[in-house]
Amino acid sequence: MVTGIRIVVPTMGDRLSLRDTLDSLATQTRDDDTVYLISDTVKPLPELRLLTDYMGSEHAGTWIYDAAGRHYGDWGHTPRNIGIDSFPDGATVWTLDDDDVAAPVALESIRQAVAEYPGRLLVFRMWFGPGHFAYGMTLWRQKRLRHGEVGTPMLVAPKGAARFASDYSGDWAYAEACQAEYGAAVFVDRLVAQIRPVVQPSCR
Repeated sequence: MVTGIRIVVPTMGDRLSLRDTLDSLATQTRDDDTVYLISDTVKPLPELRLLTDYMGSEHAGTWIYDAAGRHYGDWGHTPRNIGIDSFPDGATVWTLDDDDVAAPVALESIRQAVAEYPGRLLVFRMWFGPGHFAYGMTLWRQKRLRHGEVGTPMLVAPKGAARFASDYSGDWAYAEACQAEYGAAVFVDRLVAQIRPVVQPSCR
């Protein structure tokens, strides 16, 4: 049985918010968790390797930085798939963007729901912060797998055949593929992500 949570964080590497993203995970990780930070840029970013090494030395879990060396330009979906492909079959997969943060006790909420509904697609809730045009909204609003109710950080599933599509609706395609593979989605009334909780300037 594969234990722990595998968390994929695609990043352009130039957002000050990335440190907030990683810090929000570091307070919650356990030794069997993995945080996979993957660069979605052609720029060399040695500082991200140093940051990932530091996080791994100071916090529980395995922290991995993948320089990738390409900019895919598909909203982080290909980097997410690269991360998923690196995990063993059956691993619990969650993805978080580099301008979002994990809600308090998000990983514990995921652990509890995975134990209760093993092998299923789980759809948690996320809240939009002041850095997003949908500020104040919380999804899901209805327990329905449809456009406007699903966002990438809401989705937790075991690794199987499902992958993110490379267009803007890649998270929707991933949700549909997971549902086809694992059966009807389980909607979990727990908040796991805060989307752009603050407005952060670029490092450039």
